[in-house]
Amino acid sequence: MIYHYLSIIQKSIDTFSNFYELNFFYNSIYANSFLNTMKKVNQNNIKNEKQSPNENNILKIWSSNMNREFDEKLRSDNFLNLLDKYINSSLGLFHNMYSNGYISPQLIYHDFIDLYLKYFSSFISYSKEL
Repeated sequence: MIYHYLSIIQKSIDTFSNFYELNFFYNSIYANSFLNTMKKVNQNNIKNEKQSPNENNILKIWSSNMNREFDEKLRSDNFLNLLDKYINSSLGLFHNMYSNGYISPQLIYHDFIDLYLKYFSSFISYSKEL
């Protein structure tokens, strides 16, 4: 019995670790594109000292940098490997918990319906009795 707990703890740690790696990779795209934007804006300001940076100009440059970075990095082997590790660890954790009776299908359906009502119900109307 204790083996099942240790297995689930290890799979949970692996899943959370893979999630944070994936999250860090994804969020670093925003940070790197912003840093590149600020470098470009500063270089333009050095060339044209009379022109001050405009918020709209900064946002346009940042947006184009993000689009380029996302196109490149989200198709990279590194990102695909991180995503694959996260999905496999999540499925492994779920399978381990389900097969050992720690979660039930009823609980999963209840959580799914609860999630739907909390976050997606604003798009539809439903009666208060529900």
